[in-house]
Formats: sequence, C-alpha cells, structure tokens
Amino acid sequence: MGAQHVSASQPLGRIPYVDGLRGYLIYSMTLSHLGFLGPNLFTHLSHKTFSIFFTGEGFMALSGLMVGYILYRPYIRHGLGKTLGNSLRRSWKIVKYYVAVYVLCALPLLFVDLQSHALLGDYFRLRDPIEITSFGLFLGSVYRPLMFDILYLYIILIGLTPLLIWVALRFGIATLASISFGLWVTVQYQLPQKVTVKIGEMFQVDPAHLFGNFSIFAWQFPFVVGVILGMATASNPDRWPAIFDWLRTHVFGLAAGLCVVFAVFNLLALVGPLNIGYLFFSNYLTLSPLTLLNFICFCLVLVMLLHPPTPQAHRLTVTLHQGLAWLLNSRLLTVVGSNSLLTFSASVVLTYWVVAAKPYLETLGYSLAINTLVFSVVIALIYGTVLVFNALKRGTGRPLPEKSNPS
Repeated sequence: MGAQHVSASQPLGRIPYVDGLRGYLIYSMTLSHLGFLGPNLFTHLSHKTFSIFFTGEGFMALSGLMVGYILYRPYIRHGLGKTLGNSLRRSWKIVKYYVAVYVLCALPLLFVDLQSHALLGDYFRLRDPIEITSFGLFLGSVYRPLMFDILYLYIILIGLTPLLIWVALRFGIATLASISFGLWVTVQYQLPQKVTVKIGEMFQVDPAHLFGNFSIFAWQFPFVVGVILGMATASNPDRWPAIFDWLRTHVFGLAAGLCVVFAVFNLLALVGPLNIGYLFFSNYLTLSPLTLLNFICFCLVLVMLLHPPTPQAHRLTVTLHQGLAWLLNSRLLTVVGSNSLLTFSASVVLTYWVVAAKPYLETLGYSLAINTLVFSVVIALIYGTVLVFNALKRGTGRPLPEKSNPS
C-alpha cells in the first residue's frame, strides 16, 4: 500500500450501508444494556441470539475502518503533524461527550439515594460519582463506570490513528498488524490483568473496580484491523469488487458454515442444555479467539451478502441481500447511525436513567409489556435526539455531521 495508488483529484465515495450498520449497533447495544429489566418482545431480534460476540467488536472495527478510510488521503497529502492535530481534535470532541455523559448519568442521584439502590451502585462500581475523588479518577481513566469503555477507547484510538498509519506506511502493514496482535495476545495470557491485580493490592482497591471492563490492549485489535482495511479501501478502491468476488467464491461457504456452528451452540445455551454463564462473558471481555473467529466469519458473511449479487446468484442469496439492504437503508437505522457519537451517548445516559427508575417500573404491572414499552420509548428518544440535534444545527447555520464521520 502506498501513495502511488492515491488520486488526489478523485474524491472518496461513501462506503455503502455504514450509517445503517452504526444505527443497528446502537439498537443492539441498547437492547443488551436494557436486558437488566428482563425480556421484551425485541429480546431475540438481534445477532446476539445466534452469535458469541456482542456489539463492542462491531463498534471498534467499524470505527477503525472509517477513521482509516477518512484519514489516509489527508495523511498522504499533509503528513503526520497536521493529520495528528486534526485527529486529536476529534478525540477532544469525544472527551467532551465523555464528561457530559458522566454528568448526565449521575443526574438521577439528585432524586435517588445511591446507598439504597444496589443496582445503580453496581453500575457506578460502588463509588459515588459526585465525589470529587471519583470525578478525578474518572478523568484520569482509573475509574470508569459501566458502559463507559467504548467512549474511552475512542478517545485514545481515534486520536492515535495517524500514528498507526505512520507505522503502516513506514514499516509495513505486517508490522502494524503484528504489534496489534501481540498486544491482544498479552491479554489472552492475562499479563495486563496481573498488573491490575498488583496495582489493586498496592492501593488496597478491588482490581475489578479499576480501568473498566474493556482492556485497551485487547480491544485495540479490531480497531487496528479496521484501520488497515480503511487505508486499503482509500488507497485503491477499484480492486475491492474483484476481492469480494473471490471471497464469495472461495470463503463464503466456510464462513457461513462456521457461523452456523456458533449459532447452534449459542442456541443450545439459550434453551438450557449448555450453561456457559459467566465463563462466556469473561471470555467476551478479553476478546477471546473464539469470539474473534465468530465475529470475523459473521462480518465476511454480512459483507458478501451486502455486495450486489451476480446474475447467477442463488435465489436465497438475492433475497437475503434485498432484505439486509432494505433494513440497513431504513430511515430509523440511518438516522440513528448518522451521528453515532450522539446516539451512543444518548443510549448510555437513557440506560442509566432507566436503571434509576427500575424500582418504580416494577410497580407498573406486566413486565413483558412494560419492558417492551420502555425499550421502544428509549429507541424513539434516541431517534428523536438526532432529529432535534439536526434541527438545531440548521437553525444556527452550522453544517450537519458528514455521513462518513467516524463519530
């Protein structure tokens, strides 16, 4: 990969379905986060019914793809310094959202006693977020309440993406991929976890309450892979149709078969014969090899189905393509995904508010109906947040977010 593939006069086109995919990830994440209420009518209407990965992998890989895609050509034209400055400004924007989400999540404490609300206390990792010490630790990234990991990872990784591009162009894609893979392997051997335990012993703090759930050493891996793919797409987009055709011919069947295997075992776990329980969630947090394998296979199948089918394609392939294209081009998902930083933040805040309101919701009656209504209202509020934000932007004359913006 190099500058010789870049045509400065040819503008980058949009990557199809990106907004819809980001909107779906917000939907799926919200569905998972509201699972503490119990089942609702949407509970099994996501990929998580058939997979052993959740949504964090999708957020990291898609964000890496978009940042690599957007920053590659500016890097070639302007160099590391200017591109790094622009990227750090994006990170600063996320920092402001990060702090605002923290404040808004703590807002219910004006009306709710944290000591008497065990669930909300667990979400804040048994700390009072209003205390100045907690806020200081939060700003220093030592303390992160539940659901704050992805935003934190965005701050670090999006800011450093130009450095990743520099490594890839200076030392080769293989070097960047190897370094990223090596950091992921350290988590599989539990080296960062052991350091965290030592830090906890040193300061007499429960290590489970330090640094959040998502280790950056593991979760940078799908982001970096996404950056590499984004760079490859920006440097020579014309080669991808041929690559997709080759993958469809030689890889699609294997990837689909492995997805079926994972789906069978996951469904067995859901109906009861298998009990993976905490073991699965623990493996998910470290981004284990099986989780990554399932995610990669799922992505391959999804990309092959979204790529326009050939005239000789099987009727089932054509039908699946049309159904997925319709879903990902739906107004709900594209609007929600058009400003995913805003909608991600809104989803986390609304989830915390629902957690605070849970004792009151339990008094309203039939749980399945109430849970379905709560989830529907939360999704509607997330959707409405974008509409209001866009209306305010138009009213002030400020430009709306670009559809390909990684945030």
